[in-house]
Amino acid sequence: QLSFENELKRSPEDADVAAELDMTESKLAGARSQISFSGLVALDDLLAASGSGTTVADTISDGAHDPVQAFEVDEMKQDGKVKQVIALLDLLTKLDGVVSKAWKYVQLAGPAIRALLHGGGPTQ
Repeated sequence: QLSFENELKRSPEDADVAAELDMTESKLAGARSQISFSGLVALDDLLAASGSGTTVADTISDGAHDPVQAFEVDEMKQDGKVKQVIALLDLLTKLDGVVSKAWKYVQLAGPAIRALLHGGGPTQ
């Protein structure tokens, strides 16, 4: 197929493939249909041989929305968010303590630093 695409300098269309295979487009469509059908039959035969009683259709998701699963996923997301908020509050509490200690240090050390800068000794 790659050499065919290189020859055409584009992806082949159905008309190109049909002409290359020397058949009409409708015969090409019929051949594709038979190929896809035989693939499904073979898969069903394989599943039937396994003894599970499952068909190919049973293995394909119907895309239906499962409200219970959606609720559980949403609940897990909310639980994760709550844990994050608790962790952030804990961190903020610790940071508040650090900032408070630093501020107290600045208030206590400030007069001594000013005195040293202005040529005097530390104040008591």
